[in-house]
Amino acid sequence: LTYAPRSTVIEAYSSGFTITRQYVSMDKKDDVIYDENEKIYKVKAGARVKIQLSMTNQIRRFHVALVDYLPAAFEPLNPSLKGTGNVTLPFT
Repeated sequence: LTYAPRSTVIEAYSSGFTITRQYVSMDKKDDVIYDENEKIYKVKAGARVKIQLSMTNQIRRFHVALVDYLPAAFEPLNPSLKGTGNVTLPFT
């Protein structure tokens, strides 16, 4: 059986790709804070968060898929749906 790792700090695995992820608050800057000591993001309950992913590579690749699951308690917002409301870009 494979279990979740006990530590949230996992060493990077290199296969030629560089992937970065950043969480940005959509409303107030203090809704999302990166804790340098614990190397984790702290998000206030109910905060709207934009997830920015970046993937770069040194050589040409084919048939590559980047799958990034939402963290627990996050919910995607789709402005095309009636109940979502206004979704604007964050102040960055």
